[in-house]
Parts: sequence; structure tokens; C-alpha cells
Amino acid sequence: MNVYLRGTESTFHIIVASSVVHFFTPLMLEAFLNYSARSLAPFGSLIFSFDVAIDKVRLNSKGFWEHPISQVDALASKYFNHVEIQILEFSRIERGKRVLSAVASLNLPNFHK
Repeated sequence: MNVYLRGTESTFHIIVASSVVHFFTPLMLEAFLNYSARSLAPFGSLIFSFDVAIDKVRLNSKGFWEHPISQVDALASKYFNHVEIQILEFSRIERGKRVLSAVASLNLPNFHK
């Protein structure tokens, strides 16, 4: 996804990434946010789900990255003027344990930063 967004000159009104961000390291997440913001049309939106870490970024036992809401909010706020993050009541069960997940909805103003 980052390679495509980095290389495209297209603009989009909405970008949706479901079950993708848990494969991103913190640096890849920031690149994704940057490239998404640059690829969105004025007033465009980025919506994505991610696995939530309680206190700090961590790589879980399945090899998925978990990101704290505070970190996602801080990174997203660098590129988007409106950031809304909601914890999902239920996302999935892995190895008998509930995975805490959230959805981020990010919006651009009518100009790019």
C-alpha cells in the first residue's frame, strides 16, 4: 500500500485500509499516514483499523504490530486536521483471547499541509 501511494499521482476522496495496519511498524505507519494525506483530494478521508496496544508499541506473538491509541492520534495529527479513533466493541478472538482493535477516521481540510 505504501509503495502504491508513494508512487501515484492520483487523488482519492476516500482511502480504506482494513486489517492492514497491524502489519506496519511505527515507521511504516507514519509513512502510510503521510502518503495517504498527500494522495487525498481536499476534504478527503482515510479510514483504517488497527490493533491496540495498552501502553507502548509492541509486536505480539503472532507477528502483528499493536499501536497505542495515543501514538496513532499523535502521528495522524501531523497530517490530518480531524482525527477520530473509536475502540471496537468486538473485533476478533485469537488463541482464545480477545484482540483489542480500533478504527481511525481521519479527514483533511480543503488544503494540504
